[in-house]
Amino acid sequence: NTIVGNSAQNGGGIHNSLVYEPDMQNNILGGNAASIAGPDLWGAFKSNGYNLIEDPTGATITGLDQTDITGIAPVLYALADNGGPTQTMLPLPDSPVVDAGYCTETTDQRGVGYARVVDTWLLNSPGGNGCDIGAVELQTLPLMCPDGTSGDDVLHCQANPPIYSNSDNNIDLGAGNDALTLLSGVTV
Repeated sequence: NTIVGNSAQNGGGIHNSLVYEPDMQNNILGGNAASIAGPDLWGAFKSNGYNLIEDPTGATITGLDQTDITGIAPVLYALADNGGPTQTMLPLPDSPVVDAGYCTETTDQRGVGYARVVDTWLLNSPGGNGCDIGAVELQTLPLMCPDGTSGDDVLHCQANPPIYSNSDNNIDLGAGNDALTLLSGVTV
């Protein structure tokens, strides 16, 4: 699940007033707001690992371990039609959720044509299998996004979806100034 950008008095993302602790695994909770307490979560929960909870204040979470990420924003694209029956929020290539999860499903929330585990060159979480935390899987890491014309080519590794305009998927390095813009943490 990806629960982002919601608000309530208590538990802007999820409010649990039940006696038992719901299990959580492979969820994103971030960027939610609460006017009283618990911006992302309020109440008692049990982590089964591989969650990103930006602000756990207001929640009691048992089972948190090294596979859970807290105190960090999920770094997602805006809500958009990324295929499938509902709008989704894809992780940006530099999101901490990329390859940080563990999943058993074969497709993400969008269904057929959207593989659940697309293992990139990033390191997996301990015990993880390379799926992304949350409802949807970033299908590729867009590394080559040239404009396909001669002259000044600019490569921005943030295209969504990746744009491969020329036949060899490379910046032409011919006449003109070629530039490479890297996301934080990416090196060449």
